[in-house]
Amino acid sequence: MKKLSIIIMLQLPVILFSQQITNITPNQGSQGQSVQLIISGNNVSFSGFSCWSNTNNLSDFRFSQWSGTNMLYGFPTTATSTQLNGVVNIPPFQPTGLYNLEVFNCFTANWVSYPNSFQINSSGGVASWNCINNTCIDPGNGSGQYMSLQDCQNACVVPVTWDCISGVAGFTCVDPGTGLGSYTSLTACQAVCGIATPTWDCINGTCVDPGTGLGSYTSLTTCQVVCGIATPTWDCINGTCIDPGTGNGTYASLTACQSNCVVVTPTWDCINGTCIDPGTGSGTYASLSACQAFCSTASWNCGVGGCYAVPTGMGVYTSLFDCQAVCGVITPSWDCDGQGNCYDPGNGLGQYASSAICQAVCLLPTPSWDCINGACIDPGNGNGVYATQPLCVLSCVSTLTFVEDIEKLSIYPNPTKDIISIQFDNLIVQDIKLRVVNNLGSLVFFDNIVDHFGKYSKQINLQNNSKGIYFLEIETKDGMINKKLILQ
Repeated sequence: MKKLSIIIMLQLPVILFSQQITNITPNQGSQGQSVQLIISGNNVSFSGFSCWSNTNNLSDFRFSQWSGTNMLYGFPTTATSTQLNGVVNIPPFQPTGLYNLEVFNCFTANWVSYPNSFQINSSGGVASWNCINNTCIDPGNGSGQYMSLQDCQNACVVPVTWDCISGVAGFTCVDPGTGLGSYTSLTACQAVCGIATPTWDCINGTCVDPGTGLGSYTSLTTCQVVCGIATPTWDCINGTCIDPGTGNGTYASLTACQSNCVVVTPTWDCINGTCIDPGTGSGTYASLSACQAFCSTASWNCGVGGCYAVPTGMGVYTSLFDCQAVCGVITPSWDCDGQGNCYDPGNGLGQYASSAICQAVCLLPTPSWDCINGACIDPGNGNGVYATQPLCVLSCVSTLTFVEDIEKLSIYPNPTKDIISIQFDNLIVQDIKLRVVNNLGSLVFFDNIVDHFGKYSKQINLQNNSKGIYFLEIETKDGMINKKLILQ
């Protein structure tokens, strides 16, 4: 028994240190593409008790560039002892270049890396190859005969060679596909092609490693201190508080903005016997009923351009018809006031030649709703953002679009056909509740995270749900973030 234990102890380090990913097929994809993947490895458990949180206890896998930037998670589907099958949905905005693959070993509970193994191309720029004069050449338009360099080389009888190339992920060894590379073996290339020291530049408020070792900052922390995100500020735009993202907004706090950002109070003027809101808050009447009381008993005078309404008893004519009979030969015409009412402007310039035509077209607008300062309001013109009041309430009432302790919220792809990825940074230790509900308020997904701090990343599969609009709710101690999701 003692001898057996010694043998196991001697072999265990070999098992642990020889774990490796050996291949990924295909080894590239393009922006906006969903790619089915086959990942092979030695001494890597692609399923097991350490992966209990995933469906069928399968391994997680992910892609990243230098220092874990531009992280992209895949979705495992099936596995064998030597192979993991899955899919990765590449967002349209995912940065292009070489990525490192990492797979979670379900036995040793650690990530196994396969550097510079997956290429993300720009949309429409998928690599392909043609065999021309015994040389594999990429036409650059995705229309090549072979979709992998290896297939082309097998058909074209091109020897495998390597060049040392500087790319997005630093210096790496790449087979040019022509047989004319500077090195005849990968080992020889790697011995010379050292990886550039990570450095950073501040670009549009984000720290980015140029991959050349020539960045302005030698540490990510130093870059982030200098390249800080603009302090949140707010402007009042059309009755809604919006952060311009420049730090130059009028108000330093959302509360101060909301206190001053008031929607114009509805008022009314009586125009040609019809009450109309000028939209400026400066109408003659403070209520629609007061305006209608005057407008319904108006009298008319004849002036330049036709008949116009004046208060009862002050006009020469008691009806618009009597005024028009005297005030020049003005052909009756009608306009629609937008509220289902037809009126004669009295100047012959109405849009419709008969009352019947106007009434056939001038229908009451379909009820719709906008979210204004946390309340659902029907604008009265049928152009509201939400088709039903419950849908508006679900998105609007008692919700926030900004919570101070949550940063870098990323939701993609949106719209989606099945899987949606959610990522954010939580700046303090707190409980977080994440929910996805449908447009009727029914719960579709729930995640209760206790004492969370740092980066949160989750993939949610909505494939088995009906197409339509869903809502993501992220609840913290300070409030709730509500975002609309679209399942196609």
